[in-house]
Amino acid sequence: MKILESFGAEVLFRILFFLLYLYTDNLKPFERHIQPEELWLYKNPETPSYIPVKFLWVIVTILPLVSIVSAYIRNRNKTDVTCAVLGVTLSIFFTASLTNVIKIIFGRPRPDFYWRCFPDGKFVAGMLCTGLQEKITEGRKSFPSGHSSIAFSGLGFTTLYLFGKLHYFGQHGFGSTWRFITCITPIFIAMLVALSRVCDYHHHWQDVTVGSLLGFIVAYNCYRQCYPALNSNFSHMPLSSIPSYEANLESNTIAWVGRFD
Repeated sequence: MKILESFGAEVLFRILFFLLYLYTDNLKPFERHIQPEELWLYKNPETPSYIPVKFLWVIVTILPLVSIVSAYIRNRNKTDVTCAVLGVTLSIFFTASLTNVIKIIFGRPRPDFYWRCFPDGKFVAGMLCTGLQEKITEGRKSFPSGHSSIAFSGLGFTTLYLFGKLHYFGQHGFGSTWRFITCITPIFIAMLVALSRVCDYHHHWQDVTVGSLLGFIVAYNCYRQCYPALNSNFSHMPLSSIPSYEANLESNTIAWVGRFD
């Protein structure tokens, strides 16, 4: 599989995407003009984040790692660990950098932008803000939601990974409630992260919707670079390991899944 044949280049790309994320995180966004009739959209109260950025990164790091390590304990497949780590890191870092680029280009004000712009509540004609420049700049980065896209890129990948490992869409998975709960938990947590951004007035619902879709679409494509379709008999194995199992297709699948019954 090409992703393993060029391991050094793959790692370098992930570092570059992460550096791009850090760089774009400090750039000034496009200053979109706010029409008087739409000002009400940005007058929501200014509140602290329910889920701070640092906690978000803890979530999208710990949950995938726990899933990958748990799978390794079961199957002792080092190739699987490598593919999973490469896949989830590409998903997260690419999504994070892409989200920042879109934020800068779009420049949509956040729901609480008015209070970032005028902390004392006194409107100045022409939207000449009197607040802190740092908060004003950050207040123009609403679309799409970074929390949502990053959460769905990391935890969405984790859900796909678990679906494949437990053969949920195979003959052994249907009707298994514990498999369903185990697989769906990561993306359920991602949904809670996304919804929190609407509840704390840091994003509009459109920002969260697009961010979530963006993150999951990237996650799915990164997952499929490393693993077969979820309904495949080989869904528990990385693509690079499949040829060595062709001779024992059914017996190998049933034996591996049987460990969870």
